[in-house]
Amino acid sequence: ESQMPTLKLTYFDMKGAAETARLCFFIGGIEFEDNRIKREAWMELKKAGHSPMGGLPTLEVDGKLVCQSKAIARYAATLAGLYPKDPFEGMKVDEIIYSLDDIMDPIRPTFSIPDLDEKIKKRQELFAGELGTKLTNLNGLISKNGGSYAAGDSLTLADISVCCLVDIMTSGFLDGVPPDAFDKYDKIKAVVDKVKAHEKYIEWNKKG
Repeated sequence: ESQMPTLKLTYFDMKGAAETARLCFFIGGIEFEDNRIKREAWMELKKAGHSPMGGLPTLEVDGKLVCQSKAIARYAATLAGLYPKDPFEGMKVDEIIYSLDDIMDPIRPTFSIPDLDEKIKKRQELFAGELGTKLTNLNGLISKNGGSYAAGDSLTLADISVCCLVDIMTSGFLDGVPPDAFDKYDKIKAVVDKVKAHEKYIEWNKKG
């Protein structure tokens, strides 16, 4: 049996783009250093050329450094047994994950709207229109996949990714997106509820 590598995940002290990987490691019982840094420390690391693409998170695997949150999350899920070995099943997991980009893409430009009222109005319009359509489509896709998990018949990276996205979007971090914004999408909500009921998810969030 091959030995587990030494893992160091570096990100800010928030859920954000590293939480999917953190959860995969923790749920899978994979030991890793959860290196949470302050903005000032990041500026120093950035100046020193720490990240190949200039952003966080990064993951050091036996000292070899990798960036890009989705690459890190898939690696974490693979080590944790939360990513299918079968190529087709793996593609079904990826299908969900890349569909989440379609959900985030319309939201991203709203971050640069300076006026708060205008920002909230734009986000509400998105949920009523383009974003609502995409969420209905994602809900339908999960339903076609069997409906109890996002893809396949067990917990995978797809479920954890859905949960983390909904978590970020409904945490109060995004003005104009209420906590119940996803509740009417029954299959998405079922996936989120299932992940949040997982004993390891509960344990991880107690560590806080």
